[in-house]
Amino acid sequence: MDALVDSPGDQASGHDGRRTSIADRSIIHGPCTIGDDVFVGFNSVVFNCTIGDGSR
Repeated sequence: MDALVDSPGDQASGHDGRRTSIADRSIIHGPCTIGDDVFVGFNSVVFNCTIGDGSR
């Protein structure tokens, strides 16, 4: 991950699973839960969702 911007507060919570890869220039906008063994592709936008284990 190139950079991480964390916005404190109840509205921006999140959880990244084990062996999870978030590619460059991706945006994770919470609240989000990302499961184990997940790849979030380059330039992805993940907004207010749950991504299950093993998703690619």
